[in-house]
Amino acid sequence: MLKGMLMKYVYRIDTIENFKKIKDETFRAKVWYDKEGEFPHKLLRSLCKKLGNNERIFRICFFSTENKAIIVQKEDYKFLGPSYIFRCPKSSVKTIGFNESWDDGFENKEAYLFWNVEINNDENSRFSSLGINFKEFEIFIENGWKPLNDYLNDSDVLSVEQKGSIELNISDNKKNTKKWWKFWTWMK
Repeated sequence: MLKGMLMKYVYRIDTIENFKKIKDETFRAKVWYDKEGEFPHKLLRSLCKKLGNNERIFRICFFSTENKAIIVQKEDYKFLGPSYIFRCPKSSVKTIGFNESWDDGFENKEAYLFWNVEINNDENSRFSSLGINFKEFEIFIENGWKPLNDYLNDSDVLSVEQKGSIELNISDNKKNTKKWWKFWTWMK
């Protein structure tokens, strides 16, 4: 089977440090709170009104195309320090039980919003019990896709500060404005 041609991927921008903080090699959705004015997520806001007292919503956002992730990384992450583009098969997110919709904080079909509802307990106070194993992720590094686990387990991997980040040689005169979703990435 031609993996790259038949597999539908979803993409996210993140840091190596955030992945290294995860101890069980499972990327999980964050708990989502309906804070008025912070995030669009009309669907999640409507779901909040229907939740039981002990239920919570968890969400993960991914870009729908590699090209969109590259553009956002170059335009919006250039002042935030080293970041990388990660991808995983869309089916890896769907098969573990997340619901899928479009993220209304972006243009139509630019980003996915995956979410689930869980009963609140000690194990999911901040992150969902559902998660995507690291073996499903790849990182774009050194001009190609590499399995995330291989990269993280490579004994020669230097810290991001030592290794440097992907060069973002952009000369644009766009005003640097904060978007609502940037706030979420800073809250990690």
